[in-house]
Amino acid sequence: MNKSRLILGTTMVAAIAGGVYLSKTNKGNTIAEYQMAKYEKPVKPNSWNEAKAEWEMLHANLNTGKVEPSDYINAKKIALSISQAKNGLTFSELGPDNIGGRTRAIEVDPNNDNLIYAGSVSGGLFVSTDQGNSWSRVQAFDDQVPVTEVSSIAITNNSTIYVGCGFNDYSDGGFQSCEGIYYSADGGNTWTSLSTSSNDCVNKVIADRSASDVIYYTAGSGKYLTKIQNASTGSPVETTIGTSSGITTQGSAGRDIKISPDGQHLLYLAANRVYVSNDFGASFSEVAGIATGMNRLEGAVSFDKNSAGKYNMAIVMSSGGNWGGAHFSEDNGATWTQIAPKWVNNPNIPDDQEFNPLNSGGISPQGNYNLVCSFVPGNPNTMIFGGVDVYRWRRTPNSSAITGQFEQISFWYLSPFLPKYVHADNHRMTWTADGKLFVGNDGGIQKSLDTSLSIFSVANKGYNVTQFYGIDYGPDGEAIGGAQDNGTLYNDNPEWNKSFLETTGGDGFECELSQLLNGAFISSIYSSDVYRARSYTSGVASANAPCGTATPGLDCGSFHTYLRLFEDDNDTDTKDSIEYYTDTLMAAGSVINYQSSNFDLPLEYTLTSPLGAGETINLPDPIQALFITSTGTGTYITRDIWRFGQSLDYSKVLNASATAFEFSKDGNTVWVGSGSTLYRITNLDSAYTQGELDMDSTDFKLDIQTVGSSSGTITDISVDANDPNRVAYTTGNTGSSANIYFSSNALAASPTFTSKDGNLPAYVTYGIELVSDPSNSVTAVVGTAFGPYVTSSNMAGSVSWTACNAETGVVPTYDVKQQWRGWGDALGNVKNPGRVYVGTFGRGIWYSDDIAGVHGLDPENDLTDVTPISNVTVYPNPLSDNGNLKFTLAQQGDVLITFYNLQGQAIKKMNLRSIAPGNHSIAFNVEDFASGTYLVSFESNNHKEVKKFIKK
Repeated sequence: MNKSRLILGTTMVAAIAGGVYLSKTNKGNTIAEYQMAKYEKPVKPNSWNEAKAEWEMLHANLNTGKVEPSDYINAKKIALSISQAKNGLTFSELGPDNIGGRTRAIEVDPNNDNLIYAGSVSGGLFVSTDQGNSWSRVQAFDDQVPVTEVSSIAITNNSTIYVGCGFNDYSDGGFQSCEGIYYSADGGNTWTSLSTSSNDCVNKVIADRSASDVIYYTAGSGKYLTKIQNASTGSPVETTIGTSSGITTQGSAGRDIKISPDGQHLLYLAANRVYVSNDFGASFSEVAGIATGMNRLEGAVSFDKNSAGKYNMAIVMSSGGNWGGAHFSEDNGATWTQIAPKWVNNPNIPDDQEFNPLNSGGISPQGNYNLVCSFVPGNPNTMIFGGVDVYRWRRTPNSSAITGQFEQISFWYLSPFLPKYVHADNHRMTWTADGKLFVGNDGGIQKSLDTSLSIFSVANKGYNVTQFYGIDYGPDGEAIGGAQDNGTLYNDNPEWNKSFLETTGGDGFECELSQLLNGAFISSIYSSDVYRARSYTSGVASANAPCGTATPGLDCGSFHTYLRLFEDDNDTDTKDSIEYYTDTLMAAGSVINYQSSNFDLPLEYTLTSPLGAGETINLPDPIQALFITSTGTGTYITRDIWRFGQSLDYSKVLNASATAFEFSKDGNTVWVGSGSTLYRITNLDSAYTQGELDMDSTDFKLDIQTVGSSSGTITDISVDANDPNRVAYTTGNTGSSANIYFSSNALAASPTFTSKDGNLPAYVTYGIELVSDPSNSVTAVVGTAFGPYVTSSNMAGSVSWTACNAETGVVPTYDVKQQWRGWGDALGNVKNPGRVYVGTFGRGIWYSDDIAGVHGLDPENDLTDVTPISNVTVYPNPLSDNGNLKFTLAQQGDVLITFYNLQGQAIKKMNLRSIAPGNHSIAFNVEDFASGTYLVSFESNNHKEVKKFIKK
């Protein structure tokens, strides 16, 4: 039981919360955390390697023990065959539109410097028409290409766009979809599969600048280097360049291909082999010796000839993820000079002082993950390359190449607003004709001002490809999410401004927003590193649970940090109290104003009897919070997460570590997934002291039961907001017959959980939410590898799922949540009742207000007893150029009709004035709309309805 003392009377004493706070204004925590990971930690796998291990564990086939690409391929066929939900959810984008995400593909149209295409490893294809100042999704690509993983882009001289799709290794993309190459010869409006590449895992596509329509590409799947000619004619010609041309390396080892501007000189890099052609690719010669022992190579050919009339070439290499050295040629690749040696560990030199640009402070070798190389246009003696940061090498004038100098020109840990900032982990470099460098990395896209490379700026506006592990919502529409290599991101009003702000750095995971105090949040980083804050501007404080001798953020538990928050604004069972003292007489009926120990929120109490001067009274503290998280030593819970003025005391409730949590909405039960085991912990309403919550204490009051098990790892749990007996959970892994489970008697002594996969493929399922919908048109939402799916089933019998990914795209959806509280709940804060949120791993955060009777409206402002606008339909659907809008108006009023694209941009409006009540049909024309999916909203008398239609 928590007892706080409040002294009031003629003098009020205010207590200021103690503890250490990290300033947000100078980004101290973000930099310190990332620098700690970079310089201070002992040797350990870097975060991308841990992410790979976690992903492979979650997606492994239970029968073979490893990831089976065929499982994904078969599941995708089934998932994409499921029809879109007619009465499902329509999602709108929340953002972020300023952060970006892992990008391995950027290409500038050779005929238009302002036209640039970029591709994310899981977020699809985007285009900019203003040289990177803003971006938008290529909707036709979404509609016609069944994949959102973009590995490489090339644009030929006749403006044919080639897009490599899919990856065969987590180091590149993190997915198992090898979809070959798609191309468009009409500016991105129509996309066609390059049929001979349809099952290829494409590593690199590059255009031959000496020809109208010629590309080369490298791929896995047993492919040699491949040349494609004239695909834009509809009859592409493919040439395999293999052993007959001097190339002996086959398969995924083919990493990079670069071509001189005149097309004569080619540099092909494959695993630990280097090949050069000086006859337009007709034959290749191997350069022996320089790449022995290397496992990744990236190269470049200069844009200009040197003073001897030849092209310079460069190669940067990775050996076991560390720096493998660099080589330089100034005679079209005939001879090579080593300009930087391979890194060799020297115990006498501090790791962070050695030249190892592919290693984060000497402890995180990342060269297998991030490596890229280019020359500077106009200067064949200046080469740049990217690893963790961006570096430049310049040949010393009138001297041997070996005397050239390296310098670091970007620093990932700086503020994004500073000119030397480029995000960590660089994957792609490309130039505009006017000398601007575009860099693709884990933070999206940055660009330079010019070839001096002295000023960089972030170029992510509208480029929402952020990969979220976990998300949460605030009571007034706020959103927060933990993202891969982009920290925990927050926005206090994303409906009107989709730009997010970073709260903590590193890799962000599960997070929470308080419903009791707008803006208060909990964030997490890898290895059980947890933070809390009263607001974004207040700074964050550590909130770590016990971890024995291990260190949170380093070696304390799993890569993914799991947590969950429960809040109650009126706990009638509370045993916590505030001791109130007065030095004046107070009569019965007097109102005492005091503060909760949680956030110091104001409370009132009316005296039922007099309180004399000098007397004290213990007043109830009904505002409560429960927070649960997991470390390498077990699972811990606390009621102190929002008590900033007191010590943060955790209690152990399980010896096992967790992979999923969920509280019942009454706060009496918490469900814990630990690997494949489901635990139920009850009687939380009876446990208020640290001892009552601690399994090792004699005061322990909780009841812990093992109530379920599955074949795969439990990924998410949901409890029905209206019935705590209805519980569902999802699992990872493949090779079993079920990944979705449900029980209608979950609080029974021996509850029964049954499979509810229905028509969904038996494949990894990341999240589930049993939603509250008065119309019962949607009863559950699941997050899958192929986007969100919904059902209207009551889950009692067989379940049929329908797709709701028309807006989000076929993108992994890792988290699903609903604002289950009603309007004005949580101390009057809730303004978004019923809203459903999904967090995607590649396209940011989305929301839907389609739940019947919700629509985010204040009931005090909705004065009618009937729905003001109803029976809304769009027909025909799909339509060509002309359509009709049909609706019923309950009372006379204005009707605002707004058309939106899937990026949330209003593109057409119709204002109908003083429309009479009754049925109406309004004709409209969309001949100027591009083919694709659109939303149309109808607003009248403070009510809004949204419908979706397709323009053919």
